[in-house]
Amino acid sequence: IDFEGPANGTELVGNEFAGVTISSSDKGVTHAGPTIFDSSKPGPNDAGADPDLLVNLGNVLILQNDAKTTQTTAGIFDEPDDEAGFGPTGKGHLLFTFDSPVEVQDITLIDLNGGAEVMIVLTDVLGNTLTYDLPDMWTNDVNACGFTCDGYAVFDLQTLGAQAGETGANNVAPAPVVVGAYDKFNVATLELTFEGGSPSAAVDNLNYVPEPGTALLLGLGLGVMAARRRRTH
Repeated sequence: IDFEGPANGTELVGNEFAGVTISSSDKGVTHAGPTIFDSSKPGPNDAGADPDLLVNLGNVLILQNDAKTTQTTAGIFDEPDDEAGFGPTGKGHLLFTFDSPVEVQDITLIDLNGGAEVMIVLTDVLGNTLTYDLPDMWTNDVNACGFTCDGYAVFDLQTLGAQAGETGANNVAPAPVVVGAYDKFNVATLELTFEGGSPSAAVDNLNYVPEPGTALLLGLGLGVMAARRRRTH
Protein backbone atom coordinates (compact mmCIF):
# COMPACT_ATOMS: atom_id res chain seq x y z
CA ILE A 1 0.00 0.00 0.00
CA ASP A 2 1.57 3.28 -1.09
CA PHE A 3 -1.45 5.41 -0.02
CA GLU A 4 -1.73 7.00 -3.46
CA GLY A 5 -5.20 7.87 -4.74
CA PRO A 6 -6.93 9.89 -2.00
CA ALA A 7 -6.41 13.66 -2.10
CA ASN A 8 -4.08 15.52 0.23
CA GLY A 9 -5.73 15.92 3.65
CA THR A 10 -8.23 13.09 3.16
CA GLU A 11 -9.60 11.72 6.43
CA LEU A 12 -9.59 7.93 6.06
CA VAL A 13 -12.71 6.03 7.08
CA GLY A 14 -10.96 2.66 6.96
CA ASN A 15 -11.69 0.86 3.70
CA GLU A 16 -9.97 3.05 1.09
CA PHE A 17 -7.40 0.35 0.23
CA ALA A 18 -8.33 -3.17 -0.87
CA GLY A 19 -7.48 -6.01 1.49
CA VAL A 20 -7.01 -3.99 4.66
CA THR A 21 -8.92 -1.78 7.11
CA ILE A 22 -7.08 1.20 8.61
CA SER A 23 -8.28 2.45 12.00
CA SER A 24 -7.21 3.93 15.32
CA SER A 25 -8.47 3.13 18.81
CA ASP A 26 -7.82 6.67 20.06
CA LYS A 27 -9.19 8.72 17.16
CA GLY A 28 -11.04 11.66 18.66
CA VAL A 29 -9.17 11.29 21.95
CA THR A 30 -5.52 12.08 21.22
CA HIS A 31 -5.69 12.94 17.50
CA ALA A 32 -8.18 13.41 14.65
CA GLY A 33 -7.59 10.11 12.88
CA PRO A 34 -5.63 8.52 10.02
CA THR A 35 -5.11 11.09 7.26
CA ILE A 36 -3.34 11.42 3.92
CA PHE A 37 -0.41 13.87 3.72
CA ASP A 38 1.18 14.71 0.35
CA SER A 39 4.94 14.69 1.04
CA SER A 40 5.91 16.04 -2.40
CA LYS A 41 8.38 18.91 -2.60
CA PRO A 42 7.35 21.09 -4.30
CA GLY A 43 3.78 20.25 -3.36
CA PRO A 44 0.60 21.42 -1.63
CA ASN A 45 2.14 21.31 1.87
CA ASP A 46 5.22 23.44 1.13
CA ALA A 47 3.82 26.33 3.15
CA GLY A 48 2.34 24.13 5.87
CA ALA A 49 3.47 23.46 9.43
CA ASP A 50 5.10 20.13 8.59
CA PRO A 51 8.26 20.64 6.46
CA ASP A 52 9.82 17.62 8.18
CA LEU A 53 7.37 15.40 6.23
CA LEU A 54 8.32 16.77 2.80
CA VAL A 55 10.33 13.66 1.90
CA ASN A 56 9.14 13.36 -1.72
CA LEU A 57 7.40 10.00 -1.37
CA GLY A 58 4.01 11.21 -2.59
CA ASN A 59 1.13 10.38 -0.27
CA VAL A 60 2.05 9.18 3.23
CA LEU A 61 -0.12 8.31 6.22
CA ILE A 62 -0.28 10.40 9.41
CA LEU A 63 -2.46 10.73 12.49
CA GLN A 64 -3.99 14.19 12.09
CA ASN A 65 -3.36 16.92 14.65
CA ASP A 66 -6.49 17.38 16.76
CA ALA A 67 -5.95 21.16 16.83
CA LYS A 68 -6.34 21.37 13.04
CA THR A 69 -9.70 19.84 12.22
CA THR A 70 -11.19 22.45 9.86
CA GLN A 71 -12.67 20.90 6.71
CA THR A 72 -13.88 23.36 4.07
CA THR A 73 -14.54 20.30 1.92
CA ALA A 74 -16.17 17.49 3.88
CA GLY A 75 -13.74 14.67 4.60
CA ILE A 76 -10.61 16.65 3.75
CA PHE A 77 -8.62 18.55 6.38
CA ASP A 78 -7.63 22.05 5.21
CA GLU A 79 -4.19 21.67 6.81
CA PRO A 80 -2.92 18.10 7.11
CA ASP A 81 -0.41 17.96 9.95
CA ASP A 82 0.71 15.05 12.12
CA GLU A 83 -0.16 15.05 15.83
CA ALA A 84 2.65 16.46 17.96
CA GLY A 85 1.77 15.39 21.49
CA PHE A 86 -1.11 12.90 21.65
CA GLY A 87 -2.52 14.43 24.82
CA PRO A 88 -3.71 13.39 27.32
CA THR A 89 -2.17 9.89 27.06
CA GLY A 90 1.00 10.73 25.14
CA LYS A 91 0.36 7.96 22.62
CA GLY A 92 -1.33 7.47 19.27
CA HIS A 93 -2.29 4.13 17.68
CA LEU A 94 -2.54 3.14 14.03
CA LEU A 95 -4.02 -0.28 13.23
CA PHE A 96 -3.99 -2.26 9.97
CA THR A 97 -6.43 -5.18 10.01
CA PHE A 98 -6.03 -7.52 7.05
CA ASP A 99 -9.05 -9.10 5.37
CA SER A 100 -7.23 -12.45 5.26
CA PRO A 101 -3.88 -13.67 6.67
CA VAL A 102 -0.78 -12.12 5.10
CA GLU A 103 3.00 -12.13 5.31
CA VAL A 104 4.11 -8.59 6.15
CA GLN A 105 7.47 -7.65 4.69
CA ASP A 106 8.40 -4.04 5.51
CA ILE A 107 7.18 -0.50 6.03
CA THR A 108 8.71 2.95 5.47
CA LEU A 109 8.99 5.16 8.57
CA ILE A 110 9.26 8.93 8.22
CA ASP A 111 10.41 11.67 10.63
CA LEU A 112 11.18 9.31 13.50
CA ASN A 113 13.34 11.80 15.37
CA GLY A 114 13.32 14.69 17.81
CA GLY A 115 11.55 12.76 20.57
CA ALA A 116 9.52 10.34 18.42
CA GLU A 117 9.50 6.62 19.21
CA VAL A 118 7.45 3.85 17.61
CA MET A 119 6.41 0.42 18.84
CA ILE A 120 5.31 -2.00 16.10
CA VAL A 121 3.32 -5.13 16.98
CA LEU A 122 2.46 -7.84 14.46
CA THR A 123 -0.16 -10.34 15.64
CA ASP A 124 -0.85 -13.64 13.90
CA VAL A 125 -4.22 -15.37 13.61
CA LEU A 126 -3.62 -17.28 16.87
CA GLY A 127 -2.69 -14.18 18.87
CA ASN A 128 1.09 -14.71 18.90
CA THR A 129 3.10 -11.50 18.51
CA LEU A 130 6.31 -10.00 17.20
CA THR A 131 7.15 -6.61 18.76
CA TYR A 132 9.70 -4.02 17.64
CA ASP A 133 10.65 -0.91 19.67
CA LEU A 134 12.20 1.81 17.54
CA PRO A 135 14.10 4.59 19.30
CA ASP A 136 14.12 8.32 18.73
CA MET A 137 16.44 9.34 15.86
CA TRP A 138 15.93 6.11 13.91
CA THR A 139 15.58 8.47 10.92
CA ASN A 140 16.80 11.98 10.31
CA ASP A 141 14.79 15.19 9.98
CA VAL A 142 14.75 16.20 6.30
CA ASN A 143 13.98 19.81 7.21
CA ALA A 144 16.77 20.03 9.80
CA CYS A 145 19.35 18.66 7.35
CA GLY A 146 18.33 21.17 4.69
CA PHE A 147 16.71 18.48 2.52
CA THR A 148 20.08 16.80 1.92
CA CYS A 149 19.12 13.63 3.83
CA ASP A 150 16.22 11.27 3.15
CA GLY A 151 14.24 11.79 6.35
CA TYR A 152 12.92 8.21 6.14
CA ALA A 153 14.06 4.58 6.10
CA VAL A 154 12.57 1.17 5.32
CA PHE A 155 12.01 -1.04 8.36
CA ASP A 156 12.21 -4.81 7.81
CA LEU A 157 9.29 -6.54 9.55
CA GLN A 158 10.71 -10.04 9.15
CA THR A 159 14.18 -9.80 10.65
CA LEU A 160 14.85 -11.03 14.18
CA GLY A 161 18.00 -8.95 14.52
CA ALA A 162 18.79 -5.33 15.34
CA GLN A 163 18.28 -2.75 12.59
CA ALA A 164 20.30 0.38 11.94
CA GLY A 165 18.31 3.45 10.98
CA GLU A 166 18.90 6.01 8.26
CA THR A 167 22.55 6.87 7.66
CA GLY A 168 23.53 9.56 10.12
CA ALA A 169 20.82 8.77 12.64
CA ASN A 170 22.01 8.05 16.17
CA ASN A 171 20.26 4.85 17.23
CA VAL A 172 19.67 1.24 16.29
CA ALA A 173 16.36 -0.57 16.80
CA PRO A 174 17.04 -3.63 19.01
CA ALA A 175 16.04 -7.18 18.16
CA PRO A 176 12.28 -7.76 18.42
CA VAL A 177 10.48 -9.67 21.17
CA VAL A 178 8.58 -12.80 20.13
CA VAL A 179 5.65 -14.07 22.22
CA GLY A 180 4.35 -17.55 21.43
CA ALA A 181 4.92 -19.44 18.19
CA TYR A 182 4.62 -16.37 15.99
CA ASP A 183 3.74 -17.32 12.41
CA LYS A 184 4.95 -14.68 9.95
CA PHE A 185 2.90 -16.27 7.15
CA ASN A 186 -0.42 -15.73 8.95
CA VAL A 187 -0.42 -12.15 10.23
CA ALA A 188 -3.85 -10.76 11.08
CA THR A 189 -2.99 -7.24 12.30
CA LEU A 190 -0.18 -4.71 12.35
CA GLU A 191 -0.32 -1.92 14.95
CA LEU A 192 1.98 1.06 15.38
CA THR A 193 2.06 3.06 18.61
CA PHE A 194 3.60 6.53 18.35
CA GLU A 195 4.97 7.84 21.63
CA GLY A 196 7.85 9.76 23.21
CA GLY A 197 8.53 13.39 24.02
CA SER A 198 7.42 14.65 20.57
CA PRO A 199 5.89 11.63 18.85
CA SER A 200 5.03 13.02 15.41
CA ALA A 201 5.83 10.68 12.52
CA ALA A 202 4.40 9.18 9.32
CA VAL A 203 4.40 5.87 7.43
CA ASP A 204 4.41 4.81 3.78
CA ASN A 205 4.78 1.78 1.52
CA LEU A 206 3.42 -1.06 3.64
CA ASN A 207 4.49 -4.19 1.76
CA TYR A 208 2.79 -7.54 2.34
CA VAL A 209 1.77 -10.65 0.40
CA PRO A 210 -1.21 -12.99 0.89
CA GLU A 211 -0.76 -16.11 3.00
CA PRO A 212 0.14 -18.98 0.60
CA GLY A 213 -3.17 -20.80 1.04
CA THR A 214 -5.09 -17.61 0.34
CA ALA A 215 -3.00 -16.91 -2.75
CA LEU A 216 -3.58 -20.47 -4.00
CA LEU A 217 -7.34 -20.18 -3.53
CA LEU A 218 -7.30 -16.82 -5.31
CA GLY A 219 -5.38 -18.33 -8.21
CA LEU A 220 -7.79 -21.27 -8.45
CA GLY A 221 -10.75 -18.91 -8.37
CA LEU A 222 -9.34 -16.80 -11.18
CA GLY A 223 -8.65 -19.97 -13.18
CA VAL A 224 -12.24 -21.16 -12.78
CA MET A 225 -13.56 -17.74 -13.83
CA ALA A 226 -11.35 -17.76 -16.93
CA ALA A 227 -12.53 -21.27 -17.85
CA ARG A 228 -16.16 -20.22 -17.49
CA ARG A 229 -15.60 -17.22 -19.73
CA ARG A 230 -14.02 -19.44 -22.40
CA ARG A 231 -16.99 -21.79 -22.30
CA THR A 232 -19.43 -18.92 -22.83
CA HIS A 233 -17.73 -17.77 -26.05
